[in-house]
Amino acid sequence: MKLNSGSSRRPMILILSAALVLVLVLALSPSSRQYQGTLQQAAFPAAGPPAVQEPSSSEEAEPPPEPEPAEPAPSFPYQELYPDLYCPDFTGESIPATQKTVYLTFDDGPSDRTAWILDILKKNDVKATFFVVGKNAAARGDLLRRIVEEGHTLAIHSNTHNYRQIYASVDSFLADFEAVYRLIEQETGVKPSIFRFPGGSINAYNAGIYPEIIAEMTRRGFRYYDWNVSAQDAAASISVLSVKQGIWRGGWERPEATVLMHEKWETATALDEIIYYYRSHDYTFAPLDNKVTPIIFDYKRCY
Repeated sequence: MKLNSGSSRRPMILILSAALVLVLVLALSPSSRQYQGTLQQAAFPAAGPPAVQEPSSSEEAEPPPEPEPAEPAPSFPYQELYPDLYCPDFTGESIPATQKTVYLTFDDGPSDRTAWILDILKKNDVKATFFVVGKNAAARGDLLRRIVEEGHTLAIHSNTHNYRQIYASVDSFLADFEAVYRLIEQETGVKPSIFRFPGGSINAYNAGIYPEIIAEMTRRGFRYYDWNVSAQDAAASISVLSVKQGIWRGGWERPEATVLMHEKWETATALDEIIYYYRSHDYTFAPLDNKVTPIIFDYKRCY
C-alpha cells in the first residue's frame, strides 16, 4: 500500500515541536538560570582586588631600607688643637648658695703683694680665689703652691694678659690658655677647672668672637666666672677709700657676691675692713669651684 507523503511527515513535525517546547521550558526554569550563572562566574570571574601572595616558607621577606646616616656635627680646626686640654667631666649639678655667700677673687697675680694678701686671709680664716697670669707666675711657683696648700682656689686668668693677642682668634685664646694651664699643672699638680676672661667674658676686644670662645671652652668642660661686685681697683689712680667705696656700692642684700679685686697695695690695705664688712652682714666666705653657679655677664652687655 502506498503511503501518502504528507501524512508521513506530520508525526515528525509534531515530534520536533514537542522537543522545542521542552527546551524552552527548561531554559526558563529557576534551576536552569542558577546553573547558567554558575557557569558564567566560572568562565568570567567578577573583578576585585588582586590576591596578595604570601611569601612561602622558603622565601625571606626583603628587609626595610637602611635609614640614611645623620650628617656629622660641624667641626672647626681649633677643636683639634691641644687634645688633652679638657676639664674632667662635671657630672653633678650646680649648687646655689643656701646662705649669703661672698667669693673674694683676686686677678693678675701672683705679685709682690700676694704673700701679704695670703697672710690677711689666713688671719681671718677666709678662703678666696686667685685668677693668675702666667707671665707673673713663672718666677713665683712658691706662691702658687702656697695658694693651693692654704686651701684657696687656683684658677686661670691669662698667660700674657695682652688683650689684642688673646682675642685675635679662638686659636690665639686657646694657645694663651694652654700655656698658663701647663704652668700651673707643672708647679702645683693642679689642673685648673675654672677661669676668668681678661676684661670679663664680654668686652671691647672680644665683642665679635666671645660667643665662639665661650662655646669652645664650654665644650672642653671649663667654666668661667665674671663678677657682680667690683672694688674698682683696676684703674691707675685709686685709693684705699675708693676701693672700700666700690665694695659698699655692691651692697649687702644680694645672696651671692662674687667680688672682683686686684693685687694692689690699696686693695691689700683695705682687705681687713672688706672682710669685716661682709661678716657684719652675715656673709659666709668660700672659694669658687666648678660646682658654684657662675656669675656671668649677659650676652647683651657690651662695652
